[in-house]
Parts: sequence; C-alpha cells; structure tokens
Amino acid sequence: MMTDDKFVSEYLSDEHLSSADEKEGEFVGATLSLKPTNSGYIGVHTYHGSTNDVTDGHPFIRNEQHTPTPIDNQAMATDPNLNRSRPGSTYSRRSTLSTSSRTSKKQNIVRTDEACDLFFSYKDNSFDTAVRKCSEHIQREADGQFQGAWILTEVDHWNNELEKLVILTDDSLLIFKYNFITQKVLLYKRIFLHCIDTVKMGDFVYPNFSVMPNRSHGGIQVCWNKGQIPPISQVWNPFSNDIPWAIFCHHPLIYNPKESETAYFNVDDFMDTLADCLNKCYNRKRPNENATIVEGAILLKNYVNLPSVFFNSNSLGFSRDRNGFCF
Repeated sequence: MMTDDKFVSEYLSDEHLSSADEKEGEFVGATLSLKPTNSGYIGVHTYHGSTNDVTDGHPFIRNEQHTPTPIDNQAMATDPNLNRSRPGSTYSRRSTLSTSSRTSKKQNIVRTDEACDLFFSYKDNSFDTAVRKCSEHIQREADGQFQGAWILTEVDHWNNELEKLVILTDDSLLIFKYNFITQKVLLYKRIFLHCIDTVKMGDFVYPNFSVMPNRSHGGIQVCWNKGQIPPISQVWNPFSNDIPWAIFCHHPLIYNPKESETAYFNVDDFMDTLADCLNKCYNRKRPNENATIVEGAILLKNYVNLPSVFFNSNSLGFSRDRNGFCF
C-alpha cells in the first residue's frame, strides 16, 4: 500500500505492454529520501511494475469535487528579457481549439505545407488515432478523468529533441513515445501530479563555455525531484528513463502559419491545463502544500554534443517520411 507522499514513475516498453497485467510489480533499486519542506517531509519512491500493482488498494483516490487553491507563484520572476506577456495570475485559462503562443518561438522560421506533410503526425486523423490508442493506458482509479492531449517536442537530458504525445488527467501526467508510422505505443511514463513540485517557464540556455548553438526559443520544465540532483550514472546515460524532470517545447508543426494557433502543437496550452490540474490535484492530495511555478531561464547542461546537433538538425526524433524512407 502506497501513501500520499510516495511517487510512482512507470516505464513500459512495447514488449511489456501486453503482459504488464500478468507480472507482479517489484521495487527495483527503490530508495526513500526525506527532504524537509515548509509543511513537513516528502518521501519519494521509484516503482517499477504493472499498472495494476500501482492502483490496487490505492489510499488516496477520491472522487469528490473540491475548489482548487491557488498555485504558489511567489517565485514568479519579472525578467523583461523573457518576453512572455503571461500575467502571473493567468493560470486557469484552457483552450480547446486554439491558443496564441506566449512561450518564445524560434524567430524567422516558417514551415511550408510540403515540409509539414513529411510528418506522420500531420496526416489526417493521426492525432485522434494516437490519442485513442494512448488513452487505453489510462487507469481510471489512479489517473482520473482525461483532461487533454498534445503532441510536443521533448528535449531530453542529452539535448535530443523527441516527438512525444502527452496526456493530462485529473491526477497524472502521461508521456508517450508513440510511433506515428506504425501507430503503436513504444514506451510511456506516468508521473502523479501531486509529486510534481516545480514547473519552470523560460528560454533555453546553455552553460558558460558551451559550444552548442543557441536555441533562441523557450519551453517549460516539469520537475519532481525536489531540487535533488540525480546520480551521475543516470545523467551520463543517454538511454536513462529515470531523469526526474521533463522539458517540453512547441512541436515543429506550429511554425506552419496554418498551425500557429493549433492548441495541441502548442506548449503554452499544455502549460495552462497542467497548472489548472496541479491546482486541483494539490488541493485533494496535499492541501497544505503548493506546487511552484517560476519564470526564468531553463538550463540545458550540454557543452559539446555534436551527435545531438546532427540528430536535431535532421529531425531524427520525429516520425517522418525521408525521401521514401519512413522512420
């Protein structure tokens, strides 16, 4: 039985999806760390197992309605250079059709219709099909009701840009590695919203003395590590799925003039819905605590990473038609 202060992070590959319900979950390298906060101590566990193992006997699932309490935005910065035009109190707006971008976009970039047609996520009904298939992995008792879905770009800890389908529910953030060509879920990750402690909005920057080309755009970083630095064995492993944060930015298709207002390519619309869901989830699960939303530069700790430059310049993290070769 898990308590309110335990964090569940799940990773299921395609070869495990069909047999997940048959396997008994077990803790693999689980550690419990206590960190003092303004309202007590937070315990963090990493759990590997089936979704049934997570939800059975779950002590904190409730269906009653609550009035959300405001997210703590005490640390909201006012740096004029970030050019967000986002008032600190504007967190509850949710768009279902379109939204203007407030997170900085790449300048002077226009993606033509022909370039967009190369993305399989741009094909007819591809988004609806992806959402339907990924939604099959939503666990009603653990996750709650579906709130929204987006196709975004995730920037991993090795600076690689990856196409991800992101789903928000009442109580969970689900991040899917989805193949838009074969229309299959390859990998997904579940983060309970009440374990997210910080969300940062801002421009992407590299450390001093980095030779990486400037990105000249921004995004958001969702953290559930309480400021703790992951071990070097995770940071230096390009295939690690245990990094306790996720960084998102707009999908490349948003640079098509026809799609500049499409909500599900826009990280700002995701941000608005995430903030709203965090409000409500914290009110239910941690009524005496607040998640923190801050505005400031998001540091990408890369100094010399030529493979990622090649990877990103060729959009290898996206499902595309590449002159007849589709991958």
